[in-house]
Amino acid sequence: MNGFNVRSGGFGIFRDLGANPGFLRVWGGIVLIMAAIINAPLLPNEIGAWIGAMFSCTPIHPGGWVLAFLLAATMLPVDLLRKATGTRPAVSGDISDSLNESLPVITGEGDRCGGGGTESII
Repeated sequence: MNGFNVRSGGFGIFRDLGANPGFLRVWGGIVLIMAAIINAPLLPNEIGAWIGAMFSCTPIHPGGWVLAFLLAATMLPVDLLRKATGTRPAVSGDISDSLNESLPVITGEGDRCGGGGTESII
């Protein structure tokens, strides 16, 4: 469900869904694959049992699916509230800049194997 939130920086998260049919196909495909894997043990053959054992899953009853979608949907108002308050999560450049300052850079010199010396990024 969070995929709808990240489609837009504003409040129209469902606006212009038809403009990107690939998004809906991918989202629908993910839901169908998830449902198939989780409910595979219901198939009356060995393949269903094998898939269920491989993913260590048990089928979910319809009420469980409703609960799962309702819990996933809670991300929609939470993110809309975040957008309304103007707070933003850390983006690349915020944390990574300070991390990169402490990491060494391999220069290709000074190593027993013919390279691999280091120097500071700064």
